Amino acid sequence: MSNKTVSRNAPCPCGSGKKYKACCMNKETQPAPDTLWRQIRQADEKVVQQIFKYLRNEFEEEAIDAAWDEFVVSREDKILDNEHLLKQAFYPWFFFNWQPEEWEEEGEDYFIDDYSKILTIARSYLNAHRHRLTEMEWRFIELSCNQNYSFHEVLDCQPGTGFTLKDILLEREVYVTERSASTYAQKGDILFAKVIQYDQVGLMVGCSPTLIPPIHKPPIIDLRTRMRQDKGELATQDLFEWDIEIRDLYFEIHDAMHTPPKITNTDGDPISMHDLLFEISATPQEAFDRLKSLAIDTTEEELLEEAEFDKNGNLTKIDFRWFKKARSKIPGGDYTTLGYITIEEGSIRVSVNSENRAKKIRKEIEKRLKGQTIHQSTEVKPLETLMDTPFDKADEDLAPEITPEIEKVLEQSISAHWKQWIDDKIPALGGITPRQAIKSKDGREKVIALLDEFERREKRGHIGISQLKYILKVRKQLGLE
Repeated sequence: MSNKTVSRNAPCPCGSGKKYKACCMNKETQPAPDTLWRQIRQADEKVVQQIFKYLRNEFEEEAIDAAWDEFVVSREDKILDNEHLLKQAFYPWFFFNWQPEEWEEEGEDYFIDDYSKILTIARSYLNAHRHRLTEMEWRFIELSCNQNYSFHEVLDCQPGTGFTLKDILLEREVYVTERSASTYAQKGDILFAKVIQYDQVGLMVGCSPTLIPPIHKPPIIDLRTRMRQDKGELATQDLFEWDIEIRDLYFEIHDAMHTPPKITNTDGDPISMHDLLFEISATPQEAFDRLKSLAIDTTEEELLEEAEFDKNGNLTKIDFRWFKKARSKIPGGDYTTLGYITIEEGSIRVSVNSENRAKKIRKEIEKRLKGQTIHQSTEVKPLETLMDTPFDKADEDLAPEITPEIEKVLEQSISAHWKQWIDDKIPALGGITPRQAIKSKDGREKVIALLDEFERREKRGHIGISQLKYILKVRKQLGLE
């Protein structure tokens, strides 16, 4: 039945029991989702511009600094001027969620009973200028104030159009119309965002620029567990009550993702090239005789193959490696090179790639050539100067040719690793095994996130033998297909 033949105040023909004007009449006159999305975005832009003007007139400049300090949970390394990308997340929180401290002191906030009534900057603007706003504009403000940031997992993505998101903390799904972020997001990515639902349109009104990979999902689930306690399902109100903890976790993840990996050698020591020079009174042959055992399991004949001799057959120069036994069981990988030693008339030069190895070899040389050597100098080359050249020279072993025999051993090793992984205690799972973790809903979700991450890395590109088939086999064994 059309709206021309049904009175506004008559019962709705759908049988809901509501008046027609409060039910299907509005639904029939609503614009298409795409049109509504554009209208809301226009209202968003207008509202933000007006709130900026209101902010400049009503607040001191220090308000932004105070809000920023609270937003980043007092992290001194996060400077507003140098963190422009984070403004994508900060300003929506600043306008719609932050409450100036002086308003708290005056008792104008209602956060104890209802976080949806916190007097924020946007609500203050709304109270002062509601008569100048359209219905869409003031509804947009209210919806934005009534929602807080959370972690949203991408379940499905339509590039350039939008994606289906699942709020990991609240465990709710929503389809979000989003032109930009959906072009580079992929299934499994996690967004730190504020998402609102305006009638049939879901949209983000604040989002960090960082796409969080699945490997960081377990700590988010841990936070959800703490938030629940004995509550069961969480509600929007909980996002406000745990606001600080949620933002703190986001910045922990953000910092972990943007902190360069610690570059170490096989001993776990920070890389820094050390070139040591010793003056010796011993002959090259005498020095070689006392140091040659540093090249373990290598015969003297092998070491002398490329040595230099004078016309009388006396040793004048020799280069060899300082080895130690390695943990690897792969053929050709039984030893780790600790450094390079050069002995010639009157001197010994040693090159190692860490301070600890420099201390060890100096002590060893001075012990073996006691009374016949003096340490002259140690030149340290900062890591930054080595980035254009192989900084791990002292850890390079001659890469063995990948023969069918070696490939078979590698396959066996990888297969054994994944077979054992199911029953290994994993830190990201709280120190329990994947087999134990899948017995709980949260643990199962964590294991899936880890496997998603491993699979994503394999598909992105791997070195050597692909492990994808083993990851898929683990999924099947754990019933996670």
